[in-house]
Amino acid sequence: MFRFSLEPVLKVRSHEETLRKQALSREVGRRYDMVRLREQVRSRLAEGLMEADSGRMGRIQDLQRVHAYGEEMRQKMIELDRSLETQEIRVATEQARLTDANRRRRVLENLRDRQQEAYQYEEEQQEQKGLDEVAARVMSTSL
Repeated sequence: MFRFSLEPVLKVRSHEETLRKQALSREVGRRYDMVRLREQVRSRLAEGLMEADSGRMGRIQDLQRVHAYGEEMRQKMIELDRSLETQEIRVATEQARLTDANRRRRVLENLRDRQQEAYQYEEEQQEQKGLDEVAARVMSTSL
């Protein structure tokens, strides 16, 4: 019976890969949330600008309020863009870690497969040797 001596290490590597997948998923989810928030801010900014352009602003205080709101939204957009850039770096880092974990697991799986093939080949050779010996005995007794 074939027994891969590094099976516990392979299990650890598989678990590590699973953890990397989960970490990547979390980072991608955060990036998605940031993109959604950025779109919401962009939409609110556009709504505020449309309100200012609609001509309903009669008083200077209303114009100042809309202008301040627009500036606040622009600042939020700048902050969100910076955060999104940082998040993209985190996602790329997690993708690299996942790729590395996947590669290390595959190396062990390939080693296991090669060792199993070698074991099966050796088993077949032993079986053939036994059959050859039986055939040789039968031939020697029949002569």
